[in-house]
Amino acid sequence: MFSQYSVGMLAAARNKTPALTFNRVSSSFNRLPGSVPRKQLVSVRAFSRTQHNAESNKGSAPRPSTFLNGKLRMALAIGGGGLALAGYTLSQYPNNQASKKVETKSIEPLLPTEAALKSVEMKHQASKAILDGLEGQERRDKIVGLDGLTDEEVDAILRAKEKRWHIESESSKVKVQVCTSQISSNNPSEDYLACSGLPSSTGSEKGKDSGIYMFGVFDGHGGHRCAEFLSKHIGPTFKYALSEIDKRLKDIPEDMDRLECAIKIVFMALDRTAVSEPIAKCREVIAQGQDLQKLTELVQYGVSGSCGLVAIVDTNAKEIVVGNVGDSRALVGVLQDDGTWKAIRLTEDQTASNPDEHARVLSEHPGEDTAIRGGRVLGSLMPTRAFGGMKYKWPLDAQQEIFPFLYDFGYRRAHTPEHCLTPPYVTAEPVVTRHKLSSNDKFMVLASDGLYDNLSDDQVVEAVAQWYEANKVAKNESAGSLAVKDGNAATHLIRAALSIDWKGTQGSLTARRLLAIPSPHSRRYRDDISATVVTLDME
Repeated sequence: MFSQYSVGMLAAARNKTPALTFNRVSSSFNRLPGSVPRKQLVSVRAFSRTQHNAESNKGSAPRPSTFLNGKLRMALAIGGGGLALAGYTLSQYPNNQASKKVETKSIEPLLPTEAALKSVEMKHQASKAILDGLEGQERRDKIVGLDGLTDEEVDAILRAKEKRWHIESESSKVKVQVCTSQISSNNPSEDYLACSGLPSSTGSEKGKDSGIYMFGVFDGHGGHRCAEFLSKHIGPTFKYALSEIDKRLKDIPEDMDRLECAIKIVFMALDRTAVSEPIAKCREVIAQGQDLQKLTELVQYGVSGSCGLVAIVDTNAKEIVVGNVGDSRALVGVLQDDGTWKAIRLTEDQTASNPDEHARVLSEHPGEDTAIRGGRVLGSLMPTRAFGGMKYKWPLDAQQEIFPFLYDFGYRRAHTPEHCLTPPYVTAEPVVTRHKLSSNDKFMVLASDGLYDNLSDDQVVEAVAQWYEANKVAKNESAGSLAVKDGNAATHLIRAALSIDWKGTQGSLTARRLLAIPSPHSRRYRDDISATVVTLDME
């Protein structure tokens, strides 16, 4: 028997989740494409689930060895609107629903020199060896006294992970250019990016794309596994969910469309796969005396957590639909009629400092004033909505039974937080917002909170506007100008963020000093930063 969840009630009351569960995704999804992702073939088979709690007790979790190459199993049952799916078997992802090849024009980045990157690596190793042996003020003084990197070394770091490409869609008159860039502070980085073409409700002609594109930013916390998992599987999961939703469009509640429905379903499905379903398999491993090392394989995607921001750009409908959990942020840069720029925020940070989120968490845990302490969930986690984070979501009996084994295997975060009485305290249900595009909307920015630690919304739009205008004026190459130093808008934006010190002073010396600090010591001074800039030409 399938559990029934009302999408209409979910939209109105925000206290239910669509019961769509994905357990297997067959195809590997590139973390950051150099070209538009290829067609995905996904094998699926149906399976049944009872209520969410029973699912935790009886379901099975995917093992890493089978997850990437196994079958995607799915149960979809949406009440209220009358949409229900069960008992079907598909041998392959329907050809008419798979994403088509998109014509792209790659733009070669200014490649960093191997010598510069090698020099940075050697400097970081030497500095780390010294800093690792220091503590407190002595270590802080040493960090302040580190020699800054050279301009060439800064350029090498900033451009090492940048990508830039054009998307030319015959189905839409909107021309899209995508720039992405990342720098790490954690080692390994806890930030991941994703992008994918998505199918339209009517399918696309052979050889043509739909004009619908998904961009995602995933900012991990407590490790990188959850964010990495999401970046790999968000694209294929969206494609499959939309193909199934499209078969039942008439049953979608009136207050939702296919994209909003898919965002909610996909977010909750991936979180369930990472968090809820491993419980039963972990119990089985313990009860049967199996190799306890298997526990680490089962929980690796859910012990850590991740913020998640997805923006779907529909160039045909000229609309952006955004789903967000956590504190990554999406903005639109608007060129107003008087020639000035305006920032429009598409998301609100879903953290304990958000009054609405603060009130929601307390209302869901009546009488628990400790549900939020010191501006954090249970005094520990800042996001109130996030993927993963088993210790904020698992039932207490599961935590008490399984966490001690995980802790012995090195998962130091596998412990029940103080004052954890009635989990779950954190949800992966996204807040969905929409923005209708106009000819004045010139670009969209998606970035992890590491960028916004240094720049306000207005400063972000101002920085990208510099790049946008400089690239509009016949490639004006004035030497040393921040506006034209980088051919990649996202790299330029990250450079701007690293060029402002804690006093608000801007200059290249700040970036040279910040990037000279090796990981993990750099984490006290800057976060991982990932940015995607999508320019929209609707003229």
